[in-house]
Amino acid sequence: MAENARPSWDDLVQLITEVDGSDFDNVAIEYDDISVRMSRGELPATAVAQLAPAASATSPQLTASKPAHPEPALPAVAPPASSTPAAPHGTAVTSPMMGIFFRSPSPGAPPFVSVGDTVRTDSIIGIIEVMKLMNPVHAGIAGTISAIAVEDAQAVEFGQDLLYIVPEGS
Repeated sequence: MAENARPSWDDLVQLITEVDGSDFDNVAIEYDDISVRMSRGELPATAVAQLAPAASATSPQLTASKPAHPEPALPAVAPPASSTPAAPHGTAVTSPMMGIFFRSPSPGAPPFVSVGDTVRTDSIIGIIEVMKLMNPVHAGIAGTISAIAVEDAQAVEFGQDLLYIVPEGS
């Protein structure tokens, strides 16, 4: 990137990739009206780029902190068995946004729905936390829960299957 030039999206992606491969836990970068903050914790490193006033309009600022203790290596995962599991039956209810999916309204509370439960279109099947905001997820279809595709407190992506519902009358 040229001196005093506005960073491009490719510059930001390259920076995020490089930081993700490092041992930093937190990184905050501000340049003009661009602010990028990344934090590594229990979840994989995430990045949020947004338009916001920065502290300085002339030079980029970078702050980073190394972890107090190195992160333990993830255990090796065995490859799946050669037999392919049966595809879930029913219509997939997908995530309307990326965030953390919670199956219950609070820790220790029973889940909103379980396999075998009957739901209406407006039934809440879970909540997705995005930036400390809790967003209810509705079934969107009436029927019976046939499978749940994600665990409680799991990070989900936009469009990811959350659960499957066999529609009424099927």
